[in-house]
Amino acid sequence: MKSLIIIISSLFATTVFAQNIDTEGFGFGGPEFMHTHIAGQNAFIVGGKGGKLINENFAIGGGGYALANSIDKLNNSVNGTNVDLAYGGVVFSYFTKPISDFNFSGSVLIGGGGLSYKTDDKLETEDEFFVVVPSIDVQYQTFDFMRLSAGIGYRFINGIDLKGIKDSDLNGLNLKLSFMFGNYIED
Repeated sequence: MKSLIIIISSLFATTVFAQNIDTEGFGFGGPEFMHTHIAGQNAFIVGGKGGKLINENFAIGGGGYALANSIDKLNNSVNGTNVDLAYGGVVFSYFTKPISDFNFSGSVLIGGGGLSYKTDDKLETEDEFFVVVPSIDVQYQTFDFMRLSAGIGYRFINGIDLKGIKDSDLNGLNLKLSFMFGNYIED
C-alpha cells in the first residue's frame, strides 16, 4: 500500500512540475525505470521525478520511487519475504545545456523511505531510512516536448535497524531509463 501511495504521489508531483509556470525557464517531469540489486538480488524500481529550472543550469524538484518486483529474501533475515521498499525526496539537478538537443545532467535526491517485509501476508517488521541518490544522465531531445534519458546512479541508505538487515544490503548501483516531458524549447 505504501508503494502505491508513493507512486501515485510521485506521478502527481511530476505532473505539477511538468507545467511551464515561468517563461524564463522550463519545467519537466516523467517516469523513471531502474535496474539495481537489493540484498544481492535483481530488482526493478519504478517512479518519477519532476522539477523546475531556477536559473540557466540548475533545477529543483522532487521524486518518488518504489520496488516493482518481488524479492524472495533479504540476505540474513530468516523469514523476510514479500519485501516492500519505497523512497522519495527533493531532487537537485544540474544541466550542461538545458535548451540543447543533447546534454549531460547530474542530480542528487535527498530524502527518506521505508522498508518492510512480510511472511504469510502478515506484516512482520518495517523501518524507515535516510537516502541519498547521486546520478549522472545523458539526455537526447526526441520531440519538442520530450527527452529520453539514460543514466547511472548509486543509492546510499542509512538508518536501517532491523534484525539481519544492514544498510549495505540496500545500497546499490542503479541503471536507469527516463522519459522527461516538459517545455524544453526556448521561447
